[in-house]
Amino acid sequence: MTSNMNLPCSTTRIAPPGEEDYSHELSNMSLCGENYFFSGRFRSYGRVPKAIEENNELYFDHVHGEFTTEYIVLGPNERYFRCRRIREGDVAAMNTSDLEDYEEVTDFCDDHQIERPASLSFGPNGTFYIRSINDEEKWNLPSDTIRDALQVTPTATQSGAQSLWLGAGGSWVIQYRNGSFNFNLQGRYTSLERALRQAQEDGVRISGLALNPLDENSFACVFSDGLVEYEAGIAAFDGKVFEKWCEENFELREIHKLLEEISEVTRRNWTFTT
Repeated sequence: MTSNMNLPCSTTRIAPPGEEDYSHELSNMSLCGENYFFSGRFRSYGRVPKAIEENNELYFDHVHGEFTTEYIVLGPNERYFRCRRIREGDVAAMNTSDLEDYEEVTDFCDDHQIERPASLSFGPNGTFYIRSINDEEKWNLPSDTIRDALQVTPTATQSGAQSLWLGAGGSWVIQYRNGSFNFNLQGRYTSLERALRQAQEDGVRISGLALNPLDENSFACVFSDGLVEYEAGIAAFDGKVFEKWCEENFELREIHKLLEEISEVTRRNWTFTT
């Protein structure tokens, strides 16, 4: 395996096609201002800044198309992280990111040879959280977020976080590796807060989440029980298209079918015992 540096924040990895399995890479959602991108196992799409693509309405079919994955995380000031994996030929992966305001993310990925992180979120004012698949972490966060979300000391370099999502006005949602989650939305994303509280009561995990750091009324969330909650806000993505994407890429049909089967078994057992 070799790596060639072409441009700042641009890397290409050469490897035989089909050599590696990336099924562990989960679907991801990203919102920032008027832009959005939903990276899925089977399909990815979104609207991105023209700094990323001049034709900025993007759509990728990962079942039949040229790229097996297309991962884009959006940040303020048109900063972004991008990694794509290519189905055929000698180029296995390409990273064409612009992280000018997030140089520590670039250094972290270089130091740990990360093509695609397990978790990445860009917040306002240069804040970020990133975790590798080996649970190495790096962050630039306000002290109260480090204390209350990561629950570590200011000098710590490791936490128990699985994912930390950053939003407007210092808001955040964190899910820990033990499956529990916590949040402080600072009075923003009000309908999401209700859904999160209900999920905590029901013992449900977060499967995917995006907070728009430039719009406190814009978010998207998928829970492990198949519930999808969202408000497009200024990102203005089509809700019906998004719901269909969630159903495909978070495999919600299977979840809903399983829950229906469990409900039916429970109903029959209750009827039998009474």
